[in-house]
Amino acid sequence: MAWDIDGDVLFWTIGDSSMNVDVVRAASQIIVSGAMDFYGREDTIYLNVSDGENTHVARLNITVMAVPDAPAVTIKELNAVDERSGGLMWWVYDPDGTIPSEANVSVAGTMLENLSHSCSLDVSTATNRCLTFIEYPANANGTVELRVAVIDADLGMESVAYLSVNLSGGIDNTSPVVQTDDSSGALPLVTIGVIGAILLLAVAIIVLLSRRQGSGQVTGFATEEAPAAVEATEAEAGGLLARARAKQ
Repeated sequence: MAWDIDGDVLFWTIGDSSMNVDVVRAASQIIVSGAMDFYGREDTIYLNVSDGENTHVARLNITVMAVPDAPAVTIKELNAVDERSGGLMWWVYDPDGTIPSEANVSVAGTMLENLSHSCSLDVSTATNRCLTFIEYPANANGTVELRVAVIDADLGMESVAYLSVNLSGGIDNTSPVVQTDDSSGALPLVTIGVIGAILLLAVAIIVLLSRRQGSGQVTGFATEEAPAAVEATEAEAGGLLARARAKQ
């Protein structure tokens, strides 16, 4: 509050500035806003009032009360140990300084129990960098949801991060390949089939050639014997004619 004994019009201004709070004049009000994650006392800002000739300066004593912020959790990566387990890396940041190092981890809706979290605190960034070994529950197959939740005790609330995990990546869907054991001396089925086909083809060729040769011999025999039969008939006819003439 300020007044002028002469009744002069007063002018208000804000002197200096701060990185922790922002003070602005709006009409007849002074609006004070604290910077992100700042709490405590700020006394480096001044309020100036002037009637045009004289100026009065007053220090503003500003106290910003601490308000809990929710932590921010991030799933960095999940490295497979085998088909049913992995190493989960997750980070949690809390600007209030009380940084959680415990988390509830669930896979496909099943809460994992008896987990041990190995965390390393980075003071410069107010971040806990944690690694947790997890084993997937028996009902977790195919693509499932992995959930990491940390609890802020001051707010009584959870901060949650999610990750979609494909647990069927190790299955080989390619067609099986037929292999043989060379030490046993057995031949592959394909080789046996090829040899059989060649043998059948050879037998068919031999049978065909035999039939063709047999057909040529019969034809030749008939052709050669036919004149002999004709000659025999003519000889018999000549003999009968001679005997008939002798009787006459």
